[in-house]
Amino acid sequence: MRLVALAIAATLAFSSPALAGETHIIADEIHFSADGKVLNAVGDVEIFTAEQILRASRIDYEDGKITAAGPLSFTEDDGTVVIADYAELSEDFRVGVLKSVQMLLAERMQIAAAQIERTDGHFTLLDQAVITTCRICKPGDRPIWYFKSRRVVHNEEEQQIYLEGATFHIADLPIFYVPWMRLPDPTVDRSSGLLPPTFDISDDAGLGVRTPYYFTLGDHADLTLTPFLTTSGGFSLDFEHRHRFRSGWSDITGALTAGEPHSDEHIRGYLGIDSGWRFDNGYELSLRGLKATDATYLDEFDVTRNRRVESSATLFKRQDHSYFEAGTTHIESLGSQLDEQSDYLVSQANWQQRLPGSVMGGTVGLDFGVASFAPLDQNGAGRDVYRGSAVADWTQSWWLDGGLQLSATGALNATAYSDASGDNRQGAVSSLHPQAAADLRWPWLSSQDGSSYLLEPFVQLVWSPEEERMNLNLDGRLVEFDETNLTSLDRHSGLDQTEQGFRMNVGVRHTTVVPDEYGMEIIFGRVYRESDLGQFTEATGLSGTESDYVGSIHLDTEFGLGLGQRVVVGADADISKSETLFTYSVEPVDFSLGYSMVAKDADEQMSGDSNSVKVLADYDFGVNWTASTSLEYDFGDDAENTASFGISYKHHCFWVSALLAHDSPSSINMMSDTSISLRFSLAGLSASQSGSSQQCN
Repeated sequence: MRLVALAIAATLAFSSPALAGETHIIADEIHFSADGKVLNAVGDVEIFTAEQILRASRIDYEDGKITAAGPLSFTEDDGTVVIADYAELSEDFRVGVLKSVQMLLAERMQIAAAQIERTDGHFTLLDQAVITTCRICKPGDRPIWYFKSRRVVHNEEEQQIYLEGATFHIADLPIFYVPWMRLPDPTVDRSSGLLPPTFDISDDAGLGVRTPYYFTLGDHADLTLTPFLTTSGGFSLDFEHRHRFRSGWSDITGALTAGEPHSDEHIRGYLGIDSGWRFDNGYELSLRGLKATDATYLDEFDVTRNRRVESSATLFKRQDHSYFEAGTTHIESLGSQLDEQSDYLVSQANWQQRLPGSVMGGTVGLDFGVASFAPLDQNGAGRDVYRGSAVADWTQSWWLDGGLQLSATGALNATAYSDASGDNRQGAVSSLHPQAAADLRWPWLSSQDGSSYLLEPFVQLVWSPEEERMNLNLDGRLVEFDETNLTSLDRHSGLDQTEQGFRMNVGVRHTTVVPDEYGMEIIFGRVYRESDLGQFTEATGLSGTESDYVGSIHLDTEFGLGLGQRVVVGADADISKSETLFTYSVEPVDFSLGYSMVAKDADEQMSGDSNSVKVLADYDFGVNWTASTSLEYDFGDDAENTASFGISYKHHCFWVSALLAHDSPSSINMMSDTSISLRFSLAGLSASQSGSSQQCN
């Protein structure tokens, strides 16, 4: 018969006041000595307090000492479980010795030792302790990896585990020895220390190893330093500092590199910053910057492959119907084939306001701005220009009889310039450019068996006066023509150039939605002009009195297949622009294939058509193995092409991955490079790490 010894509290209180009202005992049999100072409990004994539970086949209590015979288990409220053959503990469980021990911390880390000495609530493990996060399911099973240490100290208050005289083993094979090391308690989310190393082999650097070290700087900041040593004599130190504030964040990254055999520079490197701040008055400040010691560093070390980098400081405020922004941006070009005038310091301030229902039931928009464009190249080329602009627009829509939708738009753009560019200066110039448009749509909607279909033809008439084009185009060089701006008033990217003349935008949109099967959208149209004003190059698809046809199709299916096609094609079937994207995502496959083509444009100094392919693929083998591959290939002569193949294995107690990558020469980086990266990581050593789940059968 099981006895719940509620009355034992009084007996323990007599012999040990510290236990009164805090400790309970359950056992098959409980015996007391005649003087009440000795207690013997036999048969499925449990001693439990608010924080610990001790289970054993027999427990003896005398003179403030608890002796337990195994098999026994000791469980704490933090999830620590200890299994042993024998234990001698103080009455408050804070001091004692356990023998032939296995300990489980946070259900992840297992520690086995011949003896554990518990001192002031801390465990000290002795006599060839073994530590692993690999799950051991059967007696005699050996973990895949483990540390074997002469002495291990687990400090629960510091949440750290200290190893003395430790050897790291993989499959019982000793790999390396360290006289002393520290591991985080598996309940710790963040802890300073070494992170898993990465081993690299490349044509350029030879054999190298990265050994990152992570520093915690309080609860809201950290620093990671990653030295990189190579057999070619090169050395690099990467750093990343992150700080989170109540009202913002700051991320600073960078690197210093020295000793490269192919470089004449003694020290190379870069510095990057990305930060944002929110103020109580609703304003936000964004700071972003990227600067390198030379033009090839960022591409060579895979920081960025962009041929232009921007550094900016921007103050802005968003409200329901208004937006304010002021800032400055440094635009720096990389690569010898870019226009020398593309290095600029651009400063601007802009305020936008929307006034719904303010004039004739329509929405009025106001946009005021000032900007300056200052060249920064060393030879002084480029144009130093100041600009002020004001834009007002009005839009309104009406539903007419028969389901027709009519929309009207009017806009007035005013710009003024001051050109102080030496011999090229134009002085002060200004322009006033009105625009008006009427848009008529006739949507036809039908449904059948739960599916819906929409057919919407549309026509838009746009007028703006024919004016002499100014010899200024600092922000409007990019012209895009696709289905997204088929009914736009202006297809230039900035304010310096505006689309002119009378034109008619005509098209049709069709959508199909079949629940649980697929959804599809098709758009097709073109632009007709009253006269050819020579505003656009032939490659844009907008030249002449009749533009090229623009079309797109987007298909998404419930079984993981996706297709997107965008094209600009002339009446003679010559394609000036095409983009294709094919995707397939159904476990275990995730695949995408993209192709883009842009026809040769002599005005943009293109030597030929631009053709590029991008492939991304991932495959999950279902037994912890995954593989991935990527390919970016540009058929141009000076384009940089990249390819990679990676494979990884994710076990519940370790991760291993390998990556093979190849970069071809480009106009920025004239060196090709092939590299192999290997990484091995131990999982479960902290609360933020977890491998794949594995259950014992």
